[in-house]
Amino acid sequence: MLDTSRIDASRLDGGFLADCQATFNALPDRWVVTYGFRDHAMQQALWDKYQAGGPKAAPPGKSPHEVGLAIDVFLWDGSRLPNYDVTDPRWQAMFAAVLAAPRLHSGQSFGDSDHIEAVLWQRRAGIA
Repeated sequence: MLDTSRIDASRLDGGFLADCQATFNALPDRWVVTYGFRDHAMQQALWDKYQAGGPKAAPPGKSPHEVGLAIDVFLWDGSRLPNYDVTDPRWQAMFAAVLAAPRLHSGQSFGDSDHIEAVLWQRRAGIA
């Protein structure tokens, strides 16, 4: 199940959201979306943190979040803390499901495992 209650899902591209829902709702676990759409200022702030040694972030203008074509997720297993243990078999099942989805791509290939984006997002957004 894909839980979008923490974000404004209306800011995501409708087709992308439908692809994510179809993929995640087929999994037996609850996946919580922590980030969806980000405006330029938020992306800049995250980029600045990354430049200072923080978590991975794309520079402003280079993130699919800024055009509603990306989400970040964690596995909810009922505890107080989110599960980001990508060695957990449930994460591995999610990666396999995203890999099998023709219009989705996982950030696992570039070291951002909780990130899911639309395939060819730049083209869809009219950037490339």
